[in-house]
Amino acid sequence: MSNFAPNLSRGPCLYCKSWAESGPEDMLRCEFCRNTVHITCVKSGIPIGRLLGDNFFNFTCSGCQPSGQDNTVRAQLNTPQLLLLVLYNLHMTQAHTSRSGFFHWKVHIYQFINQHWKEIFGPESHKKKKKTLQASLSGQLSHYGQYFVSGYETLHDGGWYKLSMILPPAQLIQVYTTEKSKGLTLKQIKEEISEIVVKEEPFPESSSQDDSSQGSWFMEKDILKPHNVPPLSLFDSEEETEESYPENIPVKKEIENNSLQEDADMEFIDIGSEEIAESVPTLSKTSLFTKNPEIESKEEESNSSVLKWTVGENIHPLSGYEEKKLLRELKRLQLAGPLPAKLHRLLRKLIVRQSKHEHGVPQFDLDAECRFYKLHGRLQTRSEKRKSRIPQEQDASVRVLDRFQISSKENRGLEEKNSSFITKLVGSSDEPPALIRSPYTLRDLKPYIMRDYESVPLKLQLLQEIVRYPHRNDKTWSPPPRYPIDYCYVTPKHIPAMNQMARHFFWPGIDLSEVLQYPDHTCVVLYRHLVIGFGILVPDTGFNTAYLSFLLVHPEWQRAGIATFVLYHLIQTCMGKDITLHVFAANPALILYQKFGFKVEEFLLDFYDKYLPEDSHECKHAMFLRLSR
Repeated sequence: MSNFAPNLSRGPCLYCKSWAESGPEDMLRCEFCRNTVHITCVKSGIPIGRLLGDNFFNFTCSGCQPSGQDNTVRAQLNTPQLLLLVLYNLHMTQAHTSRSGFFHWKVHIYQFINQHWKEIFGPESHKKKKKTLQASLSGQLSHYGQYFVSGYETLHDGGWYKLSMILPPAQLIQVYTTEKSKGLTLKQIKEEISEIVVKEEPFPESSSQDDSSQGSWFMEKDILKPHNVPPLSLFDSEEETEESYPENIPVKKEIENNSLQEDADMEFIDIGSEEIAESVPTLSKTSLFTKNPEIESKEEESNSSVLKWTVGENIHPLSGYEEKKLLRELKRLQLAGPLPAKLHRLLRKLIVRQSKHEHGVPQFDLDAECRFYKLHGRLQTRSEKRKSRIPQEQDASVRVLDRFQISSKENRGLEEKNSSFITKLVGSSDEPPALIRSPYTLRDLKPYIMRDYESVPLKLQLLQEIVRYPHRNDKTWSPPPRYPIDYCYVTPKHIPAMNQMARHFFWPGIDLSEVLQYPDHTCVVLYRHLVIGFGILVPDTGFNTAYLSFLLVHPEWQRAGIATFVLYHLIQTCMGKDITLHVFAANPALILYQKFGFKVEEFLLDFYDKYLPEDSHECKHAMFLRLSR
């Protein structure tokens, strides 16, 4: 770990006796006498390979050098310092290539490092640690939430980051170090700096959004129990805002800058092992309905038991999950006492909407009716309403897993009609295998991906023992040839059994019919037409990204390498693309994913709360993993 800490002082310069006008990034500090010098005043010239806002150099002034000539050498940077410098340069020079101000850690950040390797690490450096650096970038970006903001909440895609404030690295470090030296928590630092920015605003503002999904690396020894929260060091999503500096800095500030520099030195010497988190951030979203404290205090004075409520400013259409959550909250409040008339009407409407949803009855959409009336001057007919309920192109904000949820009673009825109990139990009837025509790639797929005659899972051992038992005393008896474990592409006859397994081992309401659109990226495991496992990879879910939505092997058939082969096959179907997935935080499959090279990028609290039943004891937290290609 590098012990280098950049200069955070604004002067005065040892040579010209003037102060830095823009910020500490224009100054270098001598390693011996601790005096500062303007980069433009360095007698040996401006350092080779200097980037924008770059003062990460080891400097020795002329008075401390026996030769009388000052010396400047590129410092050995640790990963957080490197990321601060690279992201600032990306914000300044390549803002047009970003997505809403966010840069991808591999497409932008690592590419910038690769292109400016000599400037960042010095002209004599070699790319020996290239793979090690690439593997650590995403984890460091997720860990240091006080400097870097994740774009998951904004873009609904992992791997995108930006600076919490678009400031040169030295200024950003100085803002955080100044407030931290006062003994404030990260939340207090945010409020303190916000007040200063409102008054003076010396630097341009940066639009940063609150990131509630910061995470760190997952260790096998720290497997979580259901509903448990990981260690505090996994979290740090508090942001910082800018701090202002007066133009005319008195000489008295030099003493404060020196003490501030000492604090910064101590921070960056052990920056890799410092525990950043002060407290676990609040990850739950604000409800649409919040209490008004002024009204509540007036009601207490008037001895009134009726609660007043106000609607939040950020009004948006509620999703099905948000309706369910709001209904649960209103029922909880109703138990504490009578609700106001407005909230009681809202509660009844939500109950009706929930009942309609459970019975597959279409719900009245006032916004859609108004839009249609504005365009056509009349109300919709029944056939037009049915067409409007057909799902259109998926919005970027919709999770991939939402595609596999049943939304109406008609779909459930169709599913039950096309599948019998015997089909769900032992699979479909024997049919000769045939070529499969893929609608996704328009190519013919072979009937079998592989036929395994060697693996003997626990359930297969039991079946063989049952067959041998009646003939245990017959020495002339020989067992019949065993059937293989077949790996095939998903066809319509496999869907009922796959749905039954997914609903039993994951959550209710899963419908996997969509995978028939891209059978190339699927794999179902069969034993004599009995579905014992499957894997589904959704292609092209993001920028050069595929998504592993489901990977399941029946517990009785595990520990035989089935899941390993299915995962290997799915990865081979998307060569050159990053593969992402969400997995239960307490799922032992994390170890399997790590063996294939998946790295944890985010830890998401209550990610599966949307899908699991209310009385479920399963862990609702998720890990977001990525396999970089």
